[in-house]
Amino acid sequence: MILTAVALSVYLLFPIFNERHEKFALMLNKNPSSPEQINMKLKLLSKLKDPSEKENFFSENEKVDDLAENKNEKSLTSVYFRNSKNMLSAFSYDDEVFVPVQLLDGERSFISVNQDKICRVKFDKEMKICEEIEWSKGNSVSDSKMIARRRWNYGEKKSITEELFDQKKIIETFYDEKNNPVKIYNYLLVNNPKSTSLEPLPDLKKIDGIIENFYDGENRLIESNINDYERKIEDNRIVYKKKILYIYTSKSSMPDMKVYEDDKLRLVTEYENDETYYETIYFDEKFSVRSKYVDEVMVEENVQK
Repeated sequence: MILTAVALSVYLLFPIFNERHEKFALMLNKNPSSPEQINMKLKLLSKLKDPSEKENFFSENEKVDDLAENKNEKSLTSVYFRNSKNMLSAFSYDDEVFVPVQLLDGERSFISVNQDKICRVKFDKEMKICEEIEWSKGNSVSDSKMIARRRWNYGEKKSITEELFDQKKIIETFYDEKNNPVKIYNYLLVNNPKSTSLEPLPDLKKIDGIIENFYDGENRLIESNINDYERKIEDNRIVYKKKILYIYTSKSSMPDMKVYEDDKLRLVTEYENDETYYETIYFDEKFSVRSKYVDEVMVEENVQK
């Protein structure tokens, strides 16, 4: 991992907003001299979430100092940097580097860089994560491509929107007041049939599937409905339905399960205890196969008509 890659991301992907930012970018070119066996990522997150420290943490008046100890140590696995108030300014762990950044709107973020990608995580003024963007890491900024973006919404309808640009997919997940995912929309980005080389048009957002979940009073998942849709531009009908029912008993910590495909019962799983369960598969030809499993190993199988 070459630390100057971080400087590249700081200078070119994100604007320089104060002198401290510039000094830190220059610091990345230095060769750190001491390993510290600490969990770097957790320490950074704890700093970011501490209301008593988060203001000074990004202060533009702070001097960036390398406070690494034991200068004779040559084997480098993790190195941390602190400012003059002994607050964590940046750190590296193996081939990954983490850099805190203050944005112009007063919100906070941190950048992580490893051999494969650059990632920026943005926090709102209440230090709740609101956006995450991933870039593939190339030899230059022009070679770097945005591969994913995730956005968090904490309004009345809590949700996460995930855009997977390399896969041409969008996933929208909505949560209830207990933070359970209750509805998941899967979209595909498909070529607009009216697009031409002379007049290219944006891709169309096409519904690909919907998952709807239901929970009981104990916050346990009891039913999941999955609908897949026709992917053609001119059609938007459901082509496949799947329903999964979860039945909780005192026999096992795992729930029994019934799976329906297009309203037909296809699979039943029944637990005898935590180690033993029976699985029955139903076929259209009016027969079924019942199997017994012990510790995830099938020990018995019977065909029933």
